[in-house]
Amino acid sequence: MPETKGQWFLAPQVSYYSTSRYWDINGVGRPLENYAPFIKREVSLYGEYGLTSNTTLTFNTAYDVLTQPSPAGQLQGSGFTQLDIGLIHALLRHQHYVLSLYGWALLPNGRAPDSQGLLVGYDRAGLEGGVLAGAYYDSGYVDAGVGYRWYFGYPSN
Repeated sequence: MPETKGQWFLAPQVSYYSTSRYWDINGVGRPLENYAPFIKREVSLYGEYGLTSNTTLTFNTAYDVLTQPSPAGQLQGSGFTQLDIGLIHALLRHQHYVLSLYGWALLPNGRAPDSQGLLVGYDRAGLEGGVLAGAYYDSGYVDAGVGYRWYFGYPSN
C-alpha cells in the first residue's frame, strides 16, 4: 500500500548469510570445495516517503562485508551495494487490498568488477519495473510482486 502523503516509513535490517554451495548454470547445487564458506554480513535500509495519496517515493541501499577462503588466502570485500530509487503508484485501492505499479532505477556503487577482493554489487546501472499486490487486515498482511530487472552492460537480467 502506498505510504500516506507526507509520511515516512523506514525499515533497517541486519542479516547474515553463509553457504558452502553454489548453483551451476543448470541449477544443480555443487560444493564450493576450497572456497567455503562464503559469508555475507549486511546492514540495509529501505525507505518510503508518501509524495501523494497514490504515489510513494522509495529507496533501498545496503552495506555488505563479504569473506571467503581461497587456496591463496582469505578473500574479502566490503562497501555499499547499489542505491535503488523508485516509485510505487496505486492503480486500484480498496479498504483491504491494493494493486500497484512500481519502477526502480538501480544506481551502481562505483566498484568495478576488476577491483581487488570480493565484488560488492555489479557496478552496473539498471532498471526494474513490475506489479505489486497486497491484502491488509487487522491481524496481518500478505503481499506479492512480479517484475523484470535489466542491467546495462551486464550479461544477465
